[in-house]
Amino acid sequence: MILQEKKLIELWGVYPPPYGGVSIHLKRLYSQLKKINQFSLKLLNFSGQIEVPEEGIFKVKFKFFPFFKLPFEKKKIIHVHTRQIAAWILIRLLGFKHIKIITLHNQILRFYRGLLQEFLIKFGLNGFDRIILNDVKYKNYLNKKFHIAQEKFVIAGAFLPPLK
Repeated sequence: MILQEKKLIELWGVYPPPYGGVSIHLKRLYSQLKKINQFSLKLLNFSGQIEVPEEGIFKVKFKFFPFFKLPFEKKKIIHVHTRQIAAWILIRLLGFKHIKIITLHNQILRFYRGLLQEFLIKFGLNGFDRIILNDVKYKNYLNKKFHIAQEKFVIAGAFLPPLK
């Protein structure tokens, strides 16, 4: 019998502190995913404050390093929690062999103006395989404004129960 290697999921974002909606969401998501034994889990903490390697939490000291490693790493799932458009573009350009997921935690993209910004948002978001958000109206807006395929969207509630 051949044992199949578990697929790696990397969560990219900010792990508290600082405490805020996205960092708390990411902490709760990481805790819930750790309970599932179907894959390996790793969290890249871009806030750079907390690192617990034995728990799979690694602080990122050099912000661009994880992006430039992507073409050389084994295929994995990358789940991004950032609104940084530059990060989206780098993931699209360098993460071509990986499965890429993004969770949009707010509706800030409604406020970007200008052809260059709109082009960069469209380019970045269309590089993701799945886009998770919690509002059908916002999905329809993104689909129309940035020409993102309907099948890329996943509507899911953002609330995760508090940790004990």
